[in-house]
Amino acid sequence: MAPVNRTLGIFALALLVGAVLGIVMIPAWTHWDLRPGSPLGQLLGIAAGVLLLGTLRYVVIRRSDRPGEDKPSAQRLHALAGSVGVALALVHSQATLREWSALVLLAALGLFATGLYGRLVAPGRFSDHFGANALPYLASGATTSAPSGESRRRLEHKRRILSTLDPAAREATFVLRLRHWLARPRLAWRYWRLASDERSAHRRLPESAVSRVPFAERVWRRGHLVLSVLFVIGLVAHILTVLFFAGYVAGDRTVYWWHFTAW
Repeated sequence: MAPVNRTLGIFALALLVGAVLGIVMIPAWTHWDLRPGSPLGQLLGIAAGVLLLGTLRYVVIRRSDRPGEDKPSAQRLHALAGSVGVALALVHSQATLREWSALVLLAALGLFATGLYGRLVAPGRFSDHFGANALPYLASGATTSAPSGESRRRLEHKRRILSTLDPAAREATFVLRLRHWLARPRLAWRYWRLASDERSAHRRLPESAVSRVPFAERVWRRGHLVLSVLFVIGLVAHILTVLFFAGYVAGDRTVYWWHFTAW
């Protein structure tokens, strides 16, 4: 494990433990009002939301091909901001699971867990396989499965799309970037679907090493992405309801948090 990953992992876990201890000890030792809707509670929630939404910047940087982008530093900042944001979200929520907004907290904790797994555990377990679509070295005289007619047709289709999408690129080394999605979203979508179909076909080859990769390493990144989408949707819904529909959220309770009222 890389030292920077170990340091980030220890820091993230320490933040989580600190958040849990804070929920228990701060109200007992101080007079601070840590309820989610109190002034302090709302500030913690705002800070958590800003940090967690800010982690989406890494998605843009990761798909950028600008030479000045420092992707390793952006990835470390992504992990750091996400860890602090989840810890703040946990304190803001007071670890309460009685409201529907607890789903947002659970999504955040899922992001924390999958991100931690992907940074600390997955690299070591995955390193022996050299990527999800790698083919193992074959013994002398061994042959791989010949490409099917469907594979050849898919390859030609990809090359035709690429000649319009990015004429200077080579299909063998091409990666979709953000600029391709922004400039020609329809072509980018068609190319992505073809590339996805091609990866699926490669996984079914008997020579494919994918079946030897542990299941968790094949799915953790996809789970991280799905949870991030669910989190963003849930967070937006949570913000809108507590600010604009406070009476509905409170039910038979008193609305004690800052919110917008009808004119």
